[in-house]
Amino acid sequence: MISLRYGAGFLFSFLVVSACGLNRSNNIRECQIEGPTQISIGNATLLVPPDLIGMDIRVENDGKQFRGPKKSKYTKVCPEDYDSVPKARQVSIYTPKKRNLKEFNFPVAVDLLIEASKPTYSSVYGMRDWQDFDLESASDGFVVTDRANVGMTASDIYIYQGDDVTLPAGDPLAIGCYKSPNEFARNCYNWFEPVDGILVSYTFSRKDYPISEWVSLHGRIEAEVSVLIVQ
Repeated sequence: MISLRYGAGFLFSFLVVSACGLNRSNNIRECQIEGPTQISIGNATLLVPPDLIGMDIRVENDGKQFRGPKKSKYTKVCPEDYDSVPKARQVSIYTPKKRNLKEFNFPVAVDLLIEASKPTYSSVYGMRDWQDFDLESASDGFVVTDRANVGMTASDIYIYQGDDVTLPAGDPLAIGCYKSPNEFARNCYNWFEPVDGILVSYTFSRKDYPISEWVSLHGRIEAEVSVLIVQ
């Protein structure tokens, strides 16, 4: 798996180039300048590792529509892509299924979206007053309600009852899973604020991560994101 841990002592240099290299064995682009790519987003700075594929950056003035994961799974950013530190509207990281993770992917099989916080709740849990719902016991420390809609999306919401995990806003960990006839084919999601002013949302397949792994999954995502965000 790739290492996302980079010291703060990198010397950043930026050049605009008209061509980029390709790794012929796997069709993965090779950066012409060594080191991570520095990105400004909200009130934070990201350092994107040079070997991380599946990246998609939307700078504030590009006006492009958001691309889906199939178009972005091999994309990559390099320091030479920008002649100054880009100010991004959103940064996405896409991955394949868990069984297909490679050394150049984000080490967890989730699709991430990092953006400046919006005036909304900081977590799935914060979207509703859960005392208004009938909560049933699930498993592995979670309770669930099947009567919750988040925005226009029909979802089951699983709320973790343990006190060993809390989100930065103080809410308990809550995972939403889109309704589907096939329980284990459903995609699930969550969002949280790792630092003030930054919102991270992620989705994953329940086939990749059953409920018994959700607590450790969230912890792993928090840890990896905290390495990307340097301030």
